[in-house]
Amino acid sequence: MNFCEFLAQGWGPASLAALVAVALAIVVEYVPAYDALQPRWKQLVYLAICIVIGFGTWGAGIAAGCSVVDWWTVILAIAGAFTAGTAVHRVHAAVR
Repeated sequence: MNFCEFLAQGWGPASLAALVAVALAIVVEYVPAYDALQPRWKQLVYLAICIVIGFGTWGAGIAAGCSVVDWWTVILAIAGAFTAGTAVHRVHAAVR
């Protein structure tokens, strides 16, 4: 199975972005500079990171020659990253 077939099996940019965001949500919890931010700034910083993740996964699909270039794909990737990362952050905060 090559990378394009992998993406065709449902692992598009939105789901890849969500997967990366889940890992990132756990990692940022242990960064002291991020932890020192006010809640509003934490959300804005995390949204900016998710935007970078969204464009990165979209670009990876294009670089592999598998992805169609459209803005809807980028929006879904960013939304998937932000939603998944926020959910993991909430669960992690509740467990702590």
